[in-house]
Amino acid sequence: RDRSVSRGLGDVYKRQDKTLSVAQSLYEKKVLSYPRTGSRYLSDDVFDEIPDRIALLERYPAFAAHAAALKGASLNRRSVDAGKVTDHHALIITECLPGELSADERTVYDMVAARLLEAFSARCLKDVTTVSFTAGNSVFTAKGTVVRSAGWRAVRGERDEDDEGTAALPPLQPGESCLLYTSPSPRDTE
Repeated sequence: RDRSVSRGLGDVYKRQDKTLSVAQSLYEKKVLSYPRTGSRYLSDDVFDEIPDRIALLERYPAFAAHAAALKGASLNRRSVDAGKVTDHHALIITECLPGELSADERTVYDMVAARLLEAFSARCLKDVTTVSFTAGNSVFTAKGTVVRSAGWRAVRGERDEDDEGTAALPPLQPGESCLLYTSPSPRDTE
């Protein structure tokens, strides 16, 4: 058992080493900033460059639409905190668009570019409604979610795990009677 845990960690370290190696290659191609950093924050002077970096992504097909949508928008500053920047700021794209890249390089570049757009996009806004129904001595609960503005989640089309299997609930009034239909839990079989 200890060997399998060690083997599992070894695989993680190999993937981390490969990712760092690919990021280093992209740094040498001058399309990513210095990759050997653990910082997740930018200083104010680097933040001043972000609108130009986002504008650059308007010419990068994978993120052109989202980058264009951010043009002229007030950028979210939650990733800007000079006090939390260590030796180097967070990994970001540079002012150079990539040319020919290997599949691994394209994957890493796209991850960094997507994260940059997510970091400076608006918050995801949603309405979550929870309703409790009483039937006899049992209480049933239903949950509904309506996304008002996808915000940062629109970059890669992400959904919140809490949203899985939820939808908007129909209009309900307190004290209203309705028919309840339930389905068994997936673990409950014949």
